[in-house]
Amino acid sequence: MTPGILLVLGKYLLLILIYAFILHVFRALISHTVTSTSDVRAPRTRRLEQAAVPSPSGRRATLGRPCLLVLRSRALIAGQRLPLAATTSIGRQWGNTIVLNDRYVSSHHALVLFQDGRWLVRDCNSTNGTFVNGRRVTGDVPIRDGDEITIGSTVLRFTAGVNEQMRRS
Repeated sequence: MTPGILLVLGKYLLLILIYAFILHVFRALISHTVTSTSDVRAPRTRRLEQAAVPSPSGRRATLGRPCLLVLRSRALIAGQRLPLAATTSIGRQWGNTIVLNDRYVSSHHALVLFQDGRWLVRDCNSTNGTFVNGRRVTGDVPIRDGDEITIGSTVLRFTAGVNEQMRRS
Protein backbone atom coordinates (compact mmCIF):
# COMPACT_ATOMS: atom_id res chain seq x y z
CA MET A 1 0.00 0.00 0.00
CA THR A 2 1.11 3.47 -0.72
CA PRO A 3 1.58 6.08 2.00
CA GLY A 4 -1.30 8.14 0.52
CA ILE A 5 -3.80 5.30 0.93
CA LEU A 6 -2.60 4.61 4.49
CA LEU A 7 -3.02 8.29 5.34
CA VAL A 8 -6.61 8.35 4.01
CA LEU A 9 -7.47 5.11 5.87
CA GLY A 10 -5.97 6.54 9.06
CA LYS A 11 -8.08 9.70 8.73
CA TYR A 12 -11.28 7.66 8.28
CA LEU A 13 -10.41 5.43 11.23
CA LEU A 14 -9.78 8.47 13.43
CA LEU A 15 -13.10 10.01 12.32
CA ILE A 16 -14.96 6.78 13.17
CA LEU A 17 -13.34 6.65 16.61
CA ILE A 18 -14.31 10.27 17.31
CA TYR A 19 -17.95 9.61 16.35
CA ALA A 20 -18.03 6.45 18.49
CA PHE A 21 -16.69 8.42 21.47
CA ILE A 22 -19.27 11.20 21.02
CA LEU A 23 -22.08 8.62 20.76
CA HIS A 24 -20.85 6.89 23.93
CA VAL A 25 -20.77 10.18 25.87
CA PHE A 26 -24.23 11.15 24.59
CA ARG A 27 -25.74 7.78 25.63
CA ALA A 28 -24.15 8.05 29.08
CA LEU A 29 -25.61 11.53 29.57
CA ILE A 30 -29.08 10.41 28.45
CA SER A 31 -29.11 7.34 30.72
CA HIS A 32 -27.95 9.43 33.69
CA THR A 33 -30.70 11.98 33.08
CA VAL A 34 -33.41 9.32 32.76
CA THR A 35 -32.24 7.47 35.87
CA SER A 36 -32.08 10.60 38.00
CA THR A 37 -35.63 11.65 37.09
CA SER A 38 -37.15 8.47 38.52
CA ASP A 39 -37.33 9.99 42.03
CA VAL A 40 -40.37 12.19 41.56
CA ARG A 41 -41.95 13.10 44.86
CA ALA A 42 -44.48 15.74 45.74
CA PRO A 43 -42.93 18.18 48.25
CA ARG A 44 -46.03 18.22 50.45
CA THR A 45 -45.88 14.43 51.10
CA ARG A 46 -42.27 14.53 52.30
CA ARG A 47 -43.23 15.14 55.95
CA LEU A 48 -46.00 12.54 55.84
CA GLU A 49 -43.61 9.88 54.51
CA GLN A 50 -41.30 10.30 57.49
CA ALA A 51 -43.98 9.73 60.16
CA ALA A 52 -45.00 6.18 60.99
CA VAL A 53 -47.93 4.44 62.70
CA PRO A 54 -48.48 0.78 63.53
CA SER A 55 -50.42 -1.16 60.91
CA PRO A 56 -53.00 -3.89 61.75
CA SER A 57 -50.36 -6.56 60.98
CA GLY A 58 -48.08 -5.16 63.70
CA ARG A 59 -45.60 -3.80 61.14
CA ARG A 60 -44.97 -0.09 60.81
CA ALA A 61 -46.70 1.66 57.92
CA THR A 62 -45.55 5.01 56.58
CA LEU A 63 -48.08 7.83 56.47
CA GLY A 64 -48.68 9.27 53.04
CA ARG A 65 -48.62 7.68 49.63
CA PRO A 66 -47.62 4.09 48.99
CA CYS A 67 -44.07 3.92 47.72
CA LEU A 68 -41.06 1.74 47.02
CA LEU A 69 -38.00 2.37 49.18
CA VAL A 70 -34.66 1.64 47.46
CA LEU A 71 -32.62 -0.72 49.66
CA ARG A 72 -29.83 -1.61 47.17
CA SER A 73 -29.31 -0.61 43.56
CA ARG A 74 -26.72 0.12 40.90
CA ALA A 75 -29.21 2.38 39.12
CA LEU A 76 -30.81 4.33 42.00
CA ILE A 77 -29.71 5.83 45.32
CA ALA A 78 -30.29 3.74 48.45
CA GLY A 79 -32.91 5.39 50.66
CA GLN A 80 -34.70 6.98 47.72
CA ARG A 81 -38.53 6.79 47.90
CA LEU A 82 -40.41 6.12 44.67
CA PRO A 83 -44.14 7.00 44.96
CA LEU A 84 -46.57 4.54 43.38
CA ALA A 85 -49.47 5.27 41.05
CA ALA A 86 -52.38 2.85 40.50
CA THR A 87 -50.25 1.35 37.70
CA THR A 88 -46.49 1.79 37.99
CA SER A 89 -44.25 0.35 35.28
CA ILE A 90 -40.64 -0.58 36.00
CA GLY A 91 -38.01 -1.22 33.34
CA ARG A 92 -34.84 -0.14 31.61
CA GLN A 93 -36.49 1.76 28.76
CA TRP A 94 -37.31 5.44 28.98
CA GLY A 95 -41.07 5.90 29.36
CA ASN A 96 -41.48 3.54 32.33
CA THR A 97 -42.67 5.14 35.56
CA ILE A 98 -39.47 3.92 37.26
CA VAL A 99 -36.42 3.60 35.00
CA LEU A 100 -33.65 1.23 36.12
CA ASN A 101 -30.51 1.60 34.03
CA ASP A 102 -29.31 -1.94 34.75
CA ARG A 103 -28.28 -4.58 32.23
CA TYR A 104 -30.19 -7.24 34.21
CA VAL A 105 -33.48 -5.32 33.82
CA SER A 106 -35.68 -5.81 30.75
CA SER A 107 -37.02 -2.80 28.85
CA HIS A 108 -40.52 -3.40 30.31
CA HIS A 109 -39.71 -5.57 33.31
CA ALA A 110 -42.58 -5.43 35.84
CA LEU A 111 -45.73 -3.65 36.97
CA VAL A 112 -46.88 -2.67 40.45
CA LEU A 113 -50.68 -2.40 40.40
CA PHE A 114 -53.46 -1.42 42.77
CA GLN A 115 -56.49 -3.58 41.97
CA ASP A 116 -59.53 -4.59 44.03
CA GLY A 117 -58.20 -2.87 47.13
CA ARG A 118 -54.78 -4.56 47.17
CA TRP A 119 -51.32 -4.04 45.72
CA LEU A 120 -49.94 -6.56 43.22
CA VAL A 121 -46.65 -7.18 41.40
CA ARG A 122 -46.71 -8.58 37.86
CA ASP A 123 -43.66 -9.70 35.88
CA CYS A 124 -43.88 -8.66 32.20
CA ASN A 125 -42.12 -11.74 30.78
CA SER A 126 -38.73 -10.36 31.75
CA THR A 127 -35.58 -12.33 30.99
CA ASN A 128 -34.20 -12.41 34.55
CA GLY A 129 -37.48 -12.42 36.47
CA THR A 130 -39.01 -10.40 39.28
CA PHE A 131 -38.84 -11.63 42.88
CA VAL A 132 -40.96 -10.87 45.95
CA ASN A 133 -39.28 -11.87 49.22
CA GLY A 134 -36.91 -14.12 47.25
CA ARG A 135 -39.66 -15.98 45.33
CA ARG A 136 -40.00 -15.61 41.57
CA VAL A 137 -43.19 -13.82 40.49
CA THR A 138 -45.59 -15.76 38.26
CA GLY A 139 -48.86 -14.04 37.47
CA ASP A 140 -50.13 -11.37 39.85
CA VAL A 141 -48.56 -11.63 43.32
CA PRO A 142 -50.12 -9.66 46.20
CA ILE A 143 -47.66 -7.60 48.24
CA ARG A 144 -47.94 -6.26 51.77
CA ASP A 145 -46.21 -3.52 53.71
CA GLY A 146 -42.53 -4.42 54.16
CA ASP A 147 -42.27 -6.94 51.30
CA GLU A 148 -39.05 -6.81 49.28
CA ILE A 149 -39.16 -6.70 45.48
CA THR A 150 -36.01 -7.60 43.53
CA ILE A 151 -35.63 -6.46 39.92
CA GLY A 152 -32.20 -6.99 38.41
CA SER A 153 -29.64 -5.76 40.95
CA THR A 154 -32.20 -3.46 42.61
CA VAL A 155 -33.94 -4.38 45.87
CA LEU A 156 -37.01 -2.31 46.79
CA ARG A 157 -39.16 -2.40 49.94
CA PHE A 158 -42.89 -1.84 49.47
CA THR A 159 -44.36 0.69 51.90
CA ALA A 160 -48.16 0.67 51.87
CA GLY A 161 -48.76 4.02 53.53
CA VAL A 162 -52.00 4.67 55.41
CA ASN A 163 -55.22 3.55 53.75
CA GLU A 164 -58.55 5.30 54.20
CA GLN A 165 -59.78 2.89 56.91
CA MET A 166 -56.74 3.58 59.09
CA ARG A 167 -57.15 7.34 58.66
CA ARG A 168 -60.80 7.19 59.83
CA SER A 169 -60.07 5.20 63.01
